[in-house]
Amino acid sequence: MAAQTIIDRAKLLSFINGFGNNVEDLMLEVKNNRIFGAVDTTTHYCSKSMSVMLSNQVAYRPGKIYISDVAKVLTFLKASSQDLCILNQWDGSLNLKLGTDSLQLPSHTHIRSAATLVNANRAIEEMKENNYTKIGPAVLQVNGSVDMEKLRGLGTAVKVAGKDAPCRIKTSPTDSEMIVTVGHIVGGANVNRVIELGNVWGEDEVITHFGSHLPNTLACMNDGVVDFYVGNNAALILNHQERDTLLILKHQQGVNQ
Repeated sequence: MAAQTIIDRAKLLSFINGFGNNVEDLMLEVKNNRIFGAVDTTTHYCSKSMSVMLSNQVAYRPGKIYISDVAKVLTFLKASSQDLCILNQWDGSLNLKLGTDSLQLPSHTHIRSAATLVNANRAIEEMKENNYTKIGPAVLQVNGSVDMEKLRGLGTAVKVAGKDAPCRIKTSPTDSEMIVTVGHIVGGANVNRVIELGNVWGEDEVITHFGSHLPNTLACMNDGVVDFYVGNNAALILNHQERDTLLILKHQQGVNQ
């Protein structure tokens, strides 16, 4: 057996469901009495962790967990009313046990959402060493903090502007505001939200673009206050002040405005 732990079912459900709608598989790691997860996709990078439980009845074993079908695991967790879930990973098989029910899934180590994590994590470490002033070649000229509640509910704007509506975020240090525009700026419907920023630093305003996935992807971040870092035509980095959650929204080059 490679890994085993016991964990709160409802918290595990929320955790696995918190890496983005386009994530079909997931690699987790049990270590330091926590469970860690990360994904790197074409639209975003997300990493987070949560605590596990310790029990005399269930041996704690650190190691990797490979979820080859996220949808099936979520369905199984949602259908149960049990409080606790036992996770164990065997060679070629993942097992979840909820009371008298158990789910066994074939698993493999080739997880698509983790395929580029090594390079992504290297870039993030370099970003931290540079004090969040750049990621890769992209300069992050503006930083500040924002309550995630102000960025919620943008899904309605996508419905109004159209399912393929582009999203633009303009951040102005001078005006201490962030303006999120969903929809085509010229020749189409668009919805704007103005967010007042209590803390923001930088010289010039910056603009970056995303696809219509933006509202759903923002849901990966926990509620509460986050530090943000953004540059002109660069990624938007959100780092939670209290929770171990990092979300990087990748600038979508060529998104039609």
